[in-house]
Amino acid sequence: MEQLRKLIQRTIKECLNEMYRDDLKSNKDYINSDDILGDNVWIHTNFTNRNQGRNGLIGLYKPNAKGYKSGSPIGYTNEIRLGGKLVFEQSEKGAEWIFKNQLKQLTAGISGVVLPTDSGNTSGMDLVTYNAKEGLGYFHLVNETSEKPKKIIGASEVYLFATEALRYMLYVKNPMFEQDNLKEVNYLNPNKFGEPKKNIINGKTIRVFHGIDRIGTLENILKNGLSGNQKIKRINSNDTASNNGLFITIDFDLAKRYAASGNVIEFTTNIEDLSPVSDGASGTYNYETAYDNLLSPTKSEALYFGDLNPNMIKYIWRYDDKNYTWNRYNRKEFIEKYNIDTKRSSFNIFLPNDYFDMNKIIKLYNGKIESDDFKRLVTKLKTAKISELSDLGFLFPKQIKDVIRLREEDFFNKYL
Repeated sequence: MEQLRKLIQRTIKECLNEMYRDDLKSNKDYINSDDILGDNVWIHTNFTNRNQGRNGLIGLYKPNAKGYKSGSPIGYTNEIRLGGKLVFEQSEKGAEWIFKNQLKQLTAGISGVVLPTDSGNTSGMDLVTYNAKEGLGYFHLVNETSEKPKKIIGASEVYLFATEALRYMLYVKNPMFEQDNLKEVNYLNPNKFGEPKKNIINGKTIRVFHGIDRIGTLENILKNGLSGNQKIKRINSNDTASNNGLFITIDFDLAKRYAASGNVIEFTTNIEDLSPVSDGASGTYNYETAYDNLLSPTKSEALYFGDLNPNMIKYIWRYDDKNYTWNRYNRKEFIEKYNIDTKRSSFNIFLPNDYFDMNKIIKLYNGKIESDDFKRLVTKLKTAKISELSDLGFLFPKQIKDVIRLREEDFFNKYL
């Protein structure tokens, strides 16, 4: 039975192999998606090629800074998988026009970073549809039976292909819905001694605080962000087990105690990006999960190992020593009010939560991909140790992880 299951899986994968299909007409602008790994593209279902029986069933565009379609098509493919910062473009006005006229129009698409195709693998993914002709001008799950399905506005991965019968299949992993996003904030409170324990959490994200010790640290975070996977200088820390991880808490009063600069940042994190604090000095902390640690009535804290871009900071709290109050500002208000310099060097091409993008490397060298300097850098990307990649100065841990993955695909060979 197990052999039969494996045979069926292998047969399905072979049927969905993203090879140029001999049963379809040729297309001079065809691109194999595995040849553009790491590129940022905007994709859509190309019904013109499909109806003409031509290869290139999926249209490819270069997205603009917001992740929306721009310019003319850069090529076509039959199958593609995207990750990174996914942007679901879905025009409500365009959808209304389609519904009214019952005609096709290019109004929806998705942009992201090209991942290895991994043909036929839909494990952990949900089937999605978009059909403005039916009056629902947005992406939603196929299996949702409610009268008005929830609108998908994000995901961690997208996989689009066409079957042998030329039927489009769109899958997403970890879909994020507009309705859920409106209820994104989970403010928790630590347990109190002598009172029943609280274990209330809705979803996978919570709002946390971090007290800033020096104003220079805050300015750097607002400009460059931070990664909990890099070494962080400890201030008043009991944790001797690691130099990595940013101390956070759900207790605003505790965050204030560590805010020597008079500033506290507030942001949303996934529970899975947190770890409990280990007290190497006294051994008194023994929490199995970060969640238990945060709810502790003794000391609500945990270590953040996520990647925080500046725009992921929801608020900055500033202490007013004249009125003895803490005032809350959104990031833009704070930067303008206190004249914070957030201009980044042209050398700083990535932020902590960005995916690796080879086009940014090429732009750094003004497109001179034949130059010796560019090829030396590519050689480092292909062969250097992780510590040497960190020393380059413009790669954060998340991009380094991407570089290691791309090495396994021999991605950098084409630039040498």
